[in-house]
Amino acid sequence: MMRWMACFGFAVILQLLMHSAADARASELDPLQGKWNVVELVIDGAVIPQDQIQYKLPSGGKIEIIDNAFIFKSPLDGRQHARTYTVDATRYLKQIDLVDGDSNSIQGIYDLKG
Repeated sequence: MMRWMACFGFAVILQLLMHSAADARASELDPLQGKWNVVELVIDGAVIPQDQIQYKLPSGGKIEIIDNAFIFKSPLDGRQHARTYTVDATRYLKQIDLVDGDSNSIQGIYDLKG
């Protein structure tokens, strides 16, 4: 009986932890929702001049974030595409991982001000 109660108690604690982690992720994703213009870009330590960003990123650096997806227009085929992303706001600097259809991942950092 005690063993069953201990397992039940552990399951409840685990459920609460998972629920609070999901809430934290959701609250971190909320401010990211909407239409964005990339205004600063660093690739492998090299700062890309602002007037060159449009040539380095799909859609000229214009993206829309809906739920957990980046939506952008491809300069290659003119169609809209989506890539999923995850964030880790517990780290300093906050991390974002963008995943394409081939399970390739692009890692980055982000900061929200204002």
